[in-house]
Amino acid sequence: MAALSFELLPNDMTWLQDFRPYVDGRPVEWSEVKLNVFAGQVCTLKLDYGGSWLIGEPDAQICLQFKPGEEVQGLVFDPPLGQLVAMEQGSTSLSWTIFTDQAQNRPFVLEFDIPLITEMPPSPPLPGITRDEDSWLEEFTFYLNSQEFDLAHRKLSLKDGTNNTWELRAKEDSALINATSVALWMSGGDALQLVFEPPLFQPQPVTTAPLSWSILTKASHWGSFTLELRSPHLPTRSIDAEVNVHGT
Repeated sequence: MAALSFELLPNDMTWLQDFRPYVDGRPVEWSEVKLNVFAGQVCTLKLDYGGSWLIGEPDAQICLQFKPGEEVQGLVFDPPLGQLVAMEQGSTSLSWTIFTDQAQNRPFVLEFDIPLITEMPPSPPLPGITRDEDSWLEEFTFYLNSQEFDLAHRKLSLKDGTNNTWELRAKEDSALINATSVALWMSGGDALQLVFEPPLFQPQPVTTAPLSWSILTKASHWGSFTLELRSPHLPTRSIDAEVNVHGT
């Protein structure tokens, strides 16, 4: 009786079964990929394929490319877009870095492809967005003690011996609602003995409700400090701040 033989054929399920994406060192499901490319910072996209039967196959050469119609300008890739990289014998993953020195809120979509294996379609989409510090202004409106605050042009000035409220309100069309968190950090100003509630470094989820912090200043303690807005989905935004006798 003749022995049965089977030939493995790649298909659209091969990406889900044999490959796992990582974004900045963190494993994610294909459906959860979100590439946040911050101006001046490197985003790393890794494709893990340990155990795949495609390793060492001559035609198993992967490239990263824009999904047609979803391109943006100004991104630098290493290896470059479209360059074939082999799944060499003994390897378990490949990595690409993405960089930009000028960014705004510009969405894009990438995909992996193995064009020499025609039976295998491109990978599931890899959506992303480029951002810079001004992205905070596009996603949020800021308030100090219930008065709208011009983050781009004002110093955050607080009066000594007062309790102040610092507030972020996500704009109605913000893509960050229910998608990320924001925390306050501070540098300098230890001698001011400021009290924050919620505490510094504690993330608050971004929802349709305002994000609010109370900042209690101590009487007769004056000086400068820097607040930092931090979110996994936005570059760090620094805010010059001070405590004085006037609060303006």
